[in-house]
This record gives sequence, structure tokens and C-alpha cells, in this order.
Amino acid sequence: MQRFFTRVFLFLRFSFYSGTWRFLGYCACLWVWVSCAVTRPVADGAGRQAPPVAVSSVSPAEELETLFVPLDRPFLPEFYATFAPEVRPDRFLLTYDCFLIAFDSLSRNAKWVQYLLSRERLGDGVERKGNFRMEPRIRDLSPRDADYRGTGFDRGHLAPAADMSYAEQCMYESFFLTNVSPQVPAFNRGIWKRLEDWVRTITVEKDSIWVLTGPVLGSDRPRLGASELAVPEAFYKVLYRPDVTGGQGLAFILPNAAGTGDIRQFARPIREVEALTGLNFFPVFSPALSARVEEEVDWVYWFGTP
Repeated sequence: MQRFFTRVFLFLRFSFYSGTWRFLGYCACLWVWVSCAVTRPVADGAGRQAPPVAVSSVSPAEELETLFVPLDRPFLPEFYATFAPEVRPDRFLLTYDCFLIAFDSLSRNAKWVQYLLSRERLGDGVERKGNFRMEPRIRDLSPRDADYRGTGFDRGHLAPAADMSYAEQCMYESFFLTNVSPQVPAFNRGIWKRLEDWVRTITVEKDSIWVLTGPVLGSDRPRLGASELAVPEAFYKVLYRPDVTGGQGLAFILPNAAGTGDIRQFARPIREVEALTGLNFFPVFSPALSARVEEEVDWVYWFGTP
């Protein structure tokens, strides 16, 4: 039971960050749900006790408790720790006000960027300010703006500037070059931008979504000009919408090249991205929840049609 209330606390904490009124609504729904798990004898019209209704041997509390595996990761910021990917403490973990980055010193790319996108943070906000800059915390390992000059590649955002427009500091930090990877211009300004727009649209519908974005590096890892910065062969985006049943997951894999057509053609189960990258995005998931959220896609939930 203690583990159950731990999971409840984590869910309510996520709900609180998504908005105070939604937080209170989730509290009320959860109270009703747990209360209904307790069966009480009911008297019939003659005042006699009706026989108890047969129920499952597994209560909703126990069922929720089995969805998540408790993890002890004190090196992660509390807000991100619940749904952060598997990561070693000795990796370059860079915490910003509005997102978290695991940086790879060999490829000079982020392995992943994680943030929570919510409806209340979208809309008119801070004006985009395109001043790319080095990350002083990692010194010489940081990509440089000069690395891109004359290469024909764009500085492609991983956590988009448009997702960070709700605060000056978030917009400012989104232009650190640790949050950027080399992208083909037609890709960055075309299909990738359309995917980012779609994620914002679906977030308005679903209220809030955890987003993970990063590069897919090939075995040859070509470098950008004379720099040590690897050029990705593709990019991924992983989405997770938690709820009391475990939630829904979706991923996209897009080649770093000009693309056309419906973004749905690039949609994949999360497990395919994990196979390509070697990452474990949600180590907190139990095997059963992982099989449902990471190996399956609920097309109707995400796209409205099978």
C-alpha cells in the first residue's frame, strides 16, 4: 500500500504542474475511484443485507501500484525524475529552467532533451530571439556557432523555441547550442517544423504531454565540417501522456532530409526508437505498462482514426 500512495503522489505532482484546477479535479476523481474500491453491504427493500457483489481479487489501488517501478535517482531534478530516461550520474546532465538535457561528449549532440509541454504554456508569448550561444558549463565540449558556418546545415532546435515562448528565460536557454543539432535546411524548415506544430496542436487537445527529442546517429557518424560535431542521420520525438490507467505513448522517426506527406507515416511505437538509439526512455514503467505504452500505438487516441 505504501508503494501505491507513492505512485499516487507522483501522479498528483505531475497534475499540479499541469494546472491547479486540474490538480484539484484529479484529486477528487482519485478519491472517488479509491473509495469505490471498498465494497459495502447494501440493504434491500425488506431491510435485509444483500449478498456482496463479486469483485476482482486485485483492487484498483493494487493495479495502479503495479504500473510503475520505484527508482532512486537523487542526481536528477525532482520535477523530471519520474519520467526521465535511464541515465548514468556521470553523464553530462544539464538542467535548464524549462528542460533537461543529457549531453553526449563524443558526438557533441544531446542524447535527449526532455520537457513538459502544456496547454496553458502555449499561445502568444515571448518573441523568438535567435542568438545561438555556447554552453559554458561544459567548456570546450560545447558546440560552437562557428561550427555551422559554411556547412550548409541549419542549427536545428530539439526543444523548439516556440515551445519555450512562455518565459524569457526559457526562450533564452533554448538557444544554447547543446539544444541544437545539425539539420538539413529543407528538413528543419519543412517536415520537422510541421511535426513540432502538430505536437503543439495535440497538446492543446490532451492538456499536457511529456516530450523527448534527440538525434539518431549512424555508425559512420560524419562530422560537421572540421568540427567534432556529428551529423545525425535522423531525429526522433517521443510523446507520453500519463493518466491513472498508465497513459499513452507515441514516437516519430524522421530522416534528416527533405520530407513530404502526412507526418503520420513517420509515427512508430516508442520501442522502435529505443532499438535505434539504445536508450530506455521510461525505466519507471513496469513490464506490463511498457508493453502497452511502448510497444503499441493507439492510433485513434493520437490521430482520431485507426
